Amino acid sequence: MDEKNYPFSKIYKNALIGLERESLRVDENGKMSQAPHLKSFKDSNPYIQTDFAQNQVEIITPPKKSVDELFSYLKASHQIVSNSYKDEFLWSFSTPGTTPKESDIKIAKKSNAEAYKYRKYLAKKYGKLKQLMCGIHYNFSFDRETLDEIYADEPNKDELINELYMKLARNYMRYRYILTCFLGATPFAIAGGNKDVFRSFRQSPFGYKNLEKIDVSYESLDAYKKSIKTALKKGQISFKQELYVDVRIRYEKERINYIEFRNFDLNPFEPYGINRDDIEFIKLFIVLMAFLPEKECKAGDELQDKTTLGHPFSECVNLSEAKEILNSMRELSAKLGKSTNLAQILDEKEKALDNPKLTLAGKVLTLCKNKDEFLEFGLSLARKHKEIYSQNPYSLHGFETLELSTQSLIKTAISRGIGVEILDRSQNIIKLSYDDAQEILKSANMSSKDSLISYFIMQNKSVTKKILSENGINTPKSLDFAGFDEALEVYDEFDKLVIKPQNTNYGLGITIFEEKPSFDNFREALTNAFSEDSVVLIEEFVKGEEYRFYVQDDKVLAISKREPPKVVGDGKSTISELIDILNQDPQRKDGHIAPMCYVKKNEPVKLWIESQGFSFDSVLEAGQEITLRKNSNVSTGGISIDKTDEIDEFYKDIAIKSAKALKSRICGIDMIINEKNYAVIEANFNPAMMIHLFPKIGKSRDVATPFLEMLFGEI
Repeated sequence: MDEKNYPFSKIYKNALIGLERESLRVDENGKMSQAPHLKSFKDSNPYIQTDFAQNQVEIITPPKKSVDELFSYLKASHQIVSNSYKDEFLWSFSTPGTTPKESDIKIAKKSNAEAYKYRKYLAKKYGKLKQLMCGIHYNFSFDRETLDEIYADEPNKDELINELYMKLARNYMRYRYILTCFLGATPFAIAGGNKDVFRSFRQSPFGYKNLEKIDVSYESLDAYKKSIKTALKKGQISFKQELYVDVRIRYEKERINYIEFRNFDLNPFEPYGINRDDIEFIKLFIVLMAFLPEKECKAGDELQDKTTLGHPFSECVNLSEAKEILNSMRELSAKLGKSTNLAQILDEKEKALDNPKLTLAGKVLTLCKNKDEFLEFGLSLARKHKEIYSQNPYSLHGFETLELSTQSLIKTAISRGIGVEILDRSQNIIKLSYDDAQEILKSANMSSKDSLISYFIMQNKSVTKKILSENGINTPKSLDFAGFDEALEVYDEFDKLVIKPQNTNYGLGITIFEEKPSFDNFREALTNAFSEDSVVLIEEFVKGEEYRFYVQDDKVLAISKREPPKVVGDGKSTISELIDILNQDPQRKDGHIAPMCYVKKNEPVKLWIESQGFSFDSVLEAGQEITLRKNSNVSTGGISIDKTDEIDEFYKDIAIKSAKALKSRICGIDMIINEKNYAVIEANFNPAMMIHLFPKIGKSRDVATPFLEMLFGEI
């Protein structure tokens, strides 16, 4: 196929990117942390691992087509790591800020004896200090389906695809100095060492290199494999993974799967070691390399060495060629459509070519003028990054638009090494993978482990009550109605009552009257309930405290007392204004993405305020307190208080008995308890984890881990 006819937009859009970010854990003084790698981050964890040293963390993303999706995983893992080591920081630079003694550098302990043996070998051959240099590994692959379409009519399709990758590798080696010019960011050697200033010490001949220069061929996959065998035979390296080159071909048998690009310093200004714009810029550069006419590959080594050893303020070693490559990148970006911001990114890179102080190394040297300032400068950046990781601790960074329960489950899954794939963000549908098992979940804990019939039973509140009553469980007296006029006729049959839709969740459409309501308020409550469902329940009101029992596999894992939202008067503000103040709490948001929800000034709130003799315009006296709703659902503004250790076993047994009657492995049982008795008022097939994980008052209860263990066994 003629290269001019390649579907560049499709090739670029469908290409897969994965990142590996290495970083040193340091204490408040910038010294190497002596704390061990947490056992909860197992060696098999696909997201969080150790590299050479026990304080050298490696954060890994799965391969993704979307940079935004890739960044979600990058942000989440950084937050998890940072919060797991509360008194430590992730060092911002690729080179350490201090020069530790070799004895203070602890080799990472691995469950695999061979992995530990390999690290001991590296320590002996290269020294431990050299192994502490960190960077970004950028993994790239073309989408296989896209390539299969392009080469569909070619009999030697696999060979052509391999050659495309090898051409990419050759061109990348030739022009990689341009990326280093922009993104090199280690001006200083390891603190206390050589006084020279570099554009990139890590990538220089003095940095992270093999002891002997190894002649690696990228002419073909066979030539690449042969050159590695030769290096092993000569004793230049003892293991394949010891090959410290900027481009590694990742293959299986005779098929190239992806290429690993290893020549990126950490961007010290970015909390995640790299930013979105540079990920896109590198991606465009890589795609261009696959289709650019070739020049002598070996010339790239000399250009790269000159670039790494150059002063950060010096001009690019081949300025005219670098500008030609940027122009070629512009031409390619023009073929990708207007949906990208590549033109703006390329404008910024061109400015940096004309003014080297705008490159990463140039920016570092402008702000940190000598090595004596390096430690404190690096620490100041690490502290800022720690603050970013610590923001909104209840949310999972990168996944904030998901329901909070789903966020929390994903956070636990990533920590425990369970693979996570988002199938539908808007519906909170995810896929989890562990070993050979997979589970698809909706809204955190709706899974294949519960039957569809239990879902339908609990969705229908009338059926739920009938089944519970048949099993000897107390429920309030109730009637259900399919017609509005029919429901109006029973006004005189109830005194204190609750009106609710038959099928509802999150407390929608529910109105509670602790005293006999006026007929007009009764009518309004019915209107509100019928707006949510075609069948409405009217049930007697049971006085007492309301509790949510979280039941899983015949065990009560958590109990939460829910209280309705309330405001306290200041003698000046109206109730409406007090609600506005209440909603300013940063832990309140819409859409179940925070521990609490906004209190809305809707009809149920209006009716409840009026039942207490007030309106939205009323001004409460200083210290005067009123509730804003009778129902205490967190989804309508209520708060949760943990009561797991305080509730009598009798009521826990009732909750377990209820779950069994409903044939459910996981459910939420809502129970009213008073001095004389109890009543189960509802059962929930999708009980919110968040009210137990993030109670307003009391102890957090981990209900996520037991759920994952139910799915996958011991994790």
